[in-house]
Amino acid sequence: MNENEFRERLRGALGEPPPLSSPVLAPSHAGLARAYPRGMAVLAFVLALLLVIVLVATRVAMRPQGTNLPAAKPSPVAQAAPDSLP
Repeated sequence: MNENEFRERLRGALGEPPPLSSPVLAPSHAGLARAYPRGMAVLAFVLALLLVIVLVATRVAMRPQGTNLPAAKPSPVAQAAPDSLP
């Protein structure tokens, strides 16, 4: 069976296809196509900025606050370390 015979049998089984409608000429949505990448770029920038803010805030919050105590002065008498076993 060649292609032409197949087409004839298919048309005989299904009938003629409906006529195609004429194309509708309308303005394109080119503005929307350009807005999507810009929106994604703005979203990526905002998320990156938010990540930096969160990382800096957690680093500041985890830093120990308060005054630093001076180191203890060594005593003139040497003390032995306590035994770990009685």
